[in-house]
Amino acid sequence: MKFLLYLLVIVGSLFALQVGAVPEPDERMHHYPSPQPDAGK
Repeated sequence: MKFLLYLLVIVGSLFALQVGAVPEPDERMHHYPSPQPDAGK
């Protein structure tokens, strides 16, 4: 069961690294429809 926890931590850290590597998250979100009203700015 601990293996799953480690896997979750590793995947979480990788995801955080990927998000941190993108300077402008809004730029990438532009390609996907977003429910947020201020996404069209």
